[in-house]
Amino acid sequence: MKKNLISMLLILLGLFYLAGCAKNTMIDAVMTDKANESIKQMETGEASPNKENSENETSEQVLLEAISAYIDIPNGFDTYLLNNTSEQVLKEQNVTQAQINEYLNLAKKEVEILPCGDDIRNPSYAISVRSKEPKAPYNEIDNLLSLSESEIANFAESFVAEFGVNEYNILETPNALFIGFRWNPAGDEMRYLTLADKKLIYIFGNKQSGNLSEQDLVDLEQVATSFTLK
Repeated sequence: MKKNLISMLLILLGLFYLAGCAKNTMIDAVMTDKANESIKQMETGEASPNKENSENETSEQVLLEAISAYIDIPNGFDTYLLNNTSEQVLKEQNVTQAQINEYLNLAKKEVEILPCGDDIRNPSYAISVRSKEPKAPYNEIDNLLSLSESEIANFAESFVAEFGVNEYNILETPNALFIGFRWNPAGDEMRYLTLADKKLIYIFGNKQSGNLSEQDLVDLEQVATSFTLK
């Protein structure tokens, strides 16, 4: 009887030992799989679910009250608006909102968009929006989107000729149609113009020293593409 009890105890101890080994083996397998997955992600460039991805950052949207339109501000830029520049930007630039208003009014701009950290007095690059009442015969056009292809071509050729330019491109978005052309009044400048709500609107990027880079043009086009009437 005593021998049988001892045998049963030995059998149970053996079973517990085997179960513990199996558990450790499963844990090791899981940890190995996770390690292999992490290595694979590093090799392939796949992002971990908890990893921050700057490419997914959303752009800031601002309202241009004078023309009742919205635009998106590219990441990495500060925005100078009439009556609505952020306190942080004003502090960094050591200027007041009144000074910004005075500058924008003198320059006849709705907004100035500069790379973060650039001195507003001497920026490396600037994106601006300007609006004005169109003169005849353009004042008869309500919106460029309402024109036919031939009418758009006639408008574009006539308009850019006033700037001494004979080359242009068309940028059509769901909300507006722009005529784009390169101009060099001071430095290097790319302009997108449109007629919307019977207003002539320019969205332009300017570099006073050197030439516009590909990234400069991408940022400018992002602003133009985002243009939406309120």
